[in-house]
Amino acid sequence: MNRIGVLGTGLLGAGLVLALAAHVPTAVAQVFPSKNVRITSVYPAGAGPDIVARIVAEKLSKSWGKTVLVDPRPAAHGGPAIEAVKKAAADGHELLWSSNGHMVINPQLAVQGNEPHANYDTERDFAPVAMVYRTQYFLMVGPESRHKTIPGLIAEAKANPGKLIYGIPYVGSPIHLGGMMLESFTGTQMSAVQFSNQQIFIALANGDIDWAFNTSGSAGSMLKANKVKLLAFVAKTRSPAYPDIPTLEEAGGPAGVDSSAWVAIFAPKGLPAIVVQKINADVQALLREPDVQLRLDTMGFAPTFITPVALGEAIRSESAVSGKIIRSRKLGAQ
Repeated sequence: MNRIGVLGTGLLGAGLVLALAAHVPTAVAQVFPSKNVRITSVYPAGAGPDIVARIVAEKLSKSWGKTVLVDPRPAAHGGPAIEAVKKAAADGHELLWSSNGHMVINPQLAVQGNEPHANYDTERDFAPVAMVYRTQYFLMVGPESRHKTIPGLIAEAKANPGKLIYGIPYVGSPIHLGGMMLESFTGTQMSAVQFSNQQIFIALANGDIDWAFNTSGSAGSMLKANKVKLLAFVAKTRSPAYPDIPTLEEAGGPAGVDSSAWVAIFAPKGLPAIVVQKINADVQALLREPDVQLRLDTMGFAPTFITPVALGEAIRSESAVSGKIIRSRKLGAQ
């Protein structure tokens, strides 16, 4: 065979290899999932995020034709759940249901030696797959609170360092970080006290604490019974569910305070991008279904539609902010 023949055969062979390679990712996506899928969750059964996880699992089971199981493992700040998925095969059949508290804040606490359960690095060990929902917090007070306005609350905090008390579910939670951000942006010093989530609302109603960040969904019956009062919505725009409540900035507070929580799906690092994109697209599709949107809206959760790349960027950005606050406050987890 002459050189031209050899060259032609070589080019043909190379072209065939490239063509086959181009079809491999598509083939991988078409066969996924090839078996049942487990979503390991950092939340306890029955909690709001767990309920949403089961909604997502039910919808994915129908669209994928495979059982999607939710496995709650809330112990030790979610550490065992995160570790289990971290070590799993990167084939998309083992997924993690987690939050910014676990994937952003806890690793920053670990850097300071204050979170023994965070034996992982989010960016190094996990592939961000899909943010499911975000929930913004309201600044709440009791119904008979002397704090009628945000400027008034801030003025009192400045005049009485350490005297005003706000409730948090645990040290290092997104709510706690939001409270410290408010302190930082207003040049105030206030005291964070831990309560269970429902006890926070009782403490507000009884006047045992001055204010709290929390969701309207968590406030639930206490809000409907006028046991707590909403002063401001901690977001850039007003809440569609409570359009009469001003944003923190509109109410006279500082701009830029972000007190919110989100829940997302992660996979072990190395999951093929085509599978990541498939899961992301399928999750976004089910989040657009009216019945899902209604159920999430009832709980105060806003479905979120961003790419896996955007989720990764959000994690890096939030980690930088959280890390700065944690270092400046010498914050330790409990």
